[in-house]
Amino acid sequence: VADRTGQRISGPVVCGAQPRFFVLGRSHRIASVGVHFRPGGVGPVLGIPASELTGLHVALEDLWGTEAGRLREQLAAAATPADALAELERMLIRRLSGPPVSPVISRAIGRFGAEPGAVTVAAVAAENGLSPKRFVRDFRHAVGLAPKRYLRIRRLQSVIDQLGQGPRPDWARLAVDHGYYDQSHLIRDFSDIAGLTPARYRPVDAESPNHVAV
Repeated sequence: VADRTGQRISGPVVCGAQPRFFVLGRSHRIASVGVHFRPGGVGPVLGIPASELTGLHVALEDLWGTEAGRLREQLAAAATPADALAELERMLIRRLSGPPVSPVISRAIGRFGAEPGAVTVAAVAAENGLSPKRFVRDFRHAVGLAPKRYLRIRRLQSVIDQLGQGPRPDWARLAVDHGYYDQSHLIRDFSDIAGLTPARYRPVDAESPNHVAV
């Protein structure tokens, strides 16, 4: 974690929406299976607002009790990775009970994802007929991040995705193309969210653009 204190959890773990980078400690090689929820997908399955998990790593046992242990045993006993994924999917479907994300927030998530460098939080809130305060509250409840922070992360993600597609870019042009004021603005956001400067960014491989060895 960013404060260098660290946290150790045995058993299944739930990772909430993260406003900044976090560090995974070195460990022996293990087999794991998991699911990456789309924005707004946590509440209907876990039964709590995404905002309650923001910035946290929580033992699944704290949310599901003994059922978390049974799930771990079933996944460990699976004959193949495909069987483990199928078992996890069945469990998530059984747990699907909370209300789905509202159409208003769903549309906002889509807008932020499609045009992270061209839209503003105020404009999207106005498009959906919500006051800024109501929009921020409802978005944070469903996604786990305030819309402005979420939009900053989506914008940076679009930059990172492009970096993995070819040689090192013209940083000034890249910044403008993705909605930053200038190259310095991009560097500040990169450092704040990813924890390193663009020049130091070296993904572990092309298929894992969000993972950097430190």
